Amino acid sequence: MKLLRIIPPFGCAIALAWLSALPPLHAKTTPASRTILTSGVKEVPQRNFAVCLVMAPTLPELYFRNSRGDYQRLQIDNTSFNNWNVIPALPSLDVFNKTETLESSIIDAVTKKVVVTPAKVTYNPVASWTLPPGTADIRKLFYYDSGGKVLEYNMLAVADHAAFQVRVINLLTQPATICFDDNKQLLAAQAETIITAARAPEQVFRFQYSVEIPAAAPFVAATKKLRFHSPQQRLTTIIGYCPVMELDESGKEMVVKSYAIDAIRFFEELDKLPKPLRAQ
Repeated sequence: MKLLRIIPPFGCAIALAWLSALPPLHAKTTPASRTILTSGVKEVPQRNFAVCLVMAPTLPELYFRNSRGDYQRLQIDNTSFNNWNVIPALPSLDVFNKTETLESSIIDAVTKKVVVTPAKVTYNPVASWTLPPGTADIRKLFYYDSGGKVLEYNMLAVADHAAFQVRVINLLTQPATICFDDNKQLLAAQAETIITAARAPEQVFRFQYSVEIPAAAPFVAATKKLRFHSPQQRLTTIIGYCPVMELDESGKEMVVKSYAIDAIRFFEELDKLPKPLRAQ
């Protein structure tokens, strides 16, 4: 995947508001397999899952239960969807954080013997993420709204659109006018569309978008010249809010001043995407 616009993380953690009722298990992390065993008998399909934080700060270290029921660290990417996880194809994914206590020892005041408390690893339920049904590849994007609240958006497989088409996702709270050369379209808030942008490899096309701002001049993004290098490439464009940083009054720390309209674009190669997973 090649990113044309990279928004770095800003060091502040997302406060997760969802709690899961699942009791934690204590198990070592093991690699994911292609089927999940329920009660050691029933096989459940798997799916590929990626998390991207392009428009949001960093998530804490999280874990999920893999096909063996063990806890496995969730691979999260701050700038793309390159890190894929294999998860059970269930209606939701429960995620956990991990706490560890070190081994300690004290001398009992009465017996004068050394009492050892062993090290302990605990997985605590943090959130339950609702996922679209099926076994298709799924991507979860965390992003900001105009007031800085962190929201989620589920994206299905990139292969859903054909060669030389562009998928555009509008995560703003208002409609955006998108334009590929002479092809202009009004895209509603929280909606997505697919547009044919070219007819052949290396054909240059122009992309621009604009947003009407109440009681202010319209926001008009600069025109970008883009091209597909092969029919195997797919392009996704996401319009959303990016935090604007500035120094605080002390001049020592960067703080969020506001949230400005911005966009990211990334190309992907179909033959480099993970293969679909099914129960064996």
